Amino acid sequence: MIYTKILRPILFLTDPEKIHKLVIKGLGVAGNIPPLQFFARKLLSVVHPCLKTKIGNLVLDNPIGLAAGFDKYIEAPGAYPLIGFGFAELGSVTQKEQPG
Repeated sequence: MIYTKILRPILFLTDPEKIHKLVIKGLGVAGNIPPLQFFARKLLSVVHPCLKTKIGNLVLDNPIGLAAGFDKYIEAPGAYPLIGFGFAELGSVTQKEQPG
């Protein structure tokens, strides 16, 4: 409801690349401010034993991950666990810089 009525219309007002950069910058800031960390963890993170996932020797809080390419410059690594991701693929390796 909040996404469809409020967030989505705001996010689709302008160029997707600009919004993407704005979101990454916002997450980077929020991931470093303790009160925002606390509220993000309380409101957006779901912790339940049935979500625990084990892959080899690695134990994840949940099986939901952030796909590679979202944060290619690793600007907000501390924010992703706060908003509910069990893991994140961060950074990018390409021969030449690419748009998008």
